[in-house]
Amino acid sequence: MNANSRDVNQCQCERLAPALNRLLESCIEIKTTNTKILAEYLCRSPATIRTQFQRILILMDVHCRYEALRKAEEKGWVRCGCRPSSGAGFADTKQYGQIQ
Repeated sequence: MNANSRDVNQCQCERLAPALNRLLESCIEIKTTNTKILAEYLCRSPATIRTQFQRILILMDVHCRYEALRKAEEKGWVRCGCRPSSGAGFADTKQYGQIQ
């Protein structure tokens, strides 16, 4: 991959679609990455949630949902008001639901 391709990918990360941002924020709000729970919460199909997470992982160049959440939180891509009130970050992944 050349430098220009990396720059394009970086720009795409900085501009996640609103639906993808909402998915990440919802994960923080309800403290889970479980596909079925998120689908019900967002009134979407589980297939849509899986597809959106696949897009997020590719755009953010990460390998798992927790890593995507951690990176989005560090870079300020999710609203601060959505963070858990306990102040817990994503370092302790046991508090969040199973990855589907």
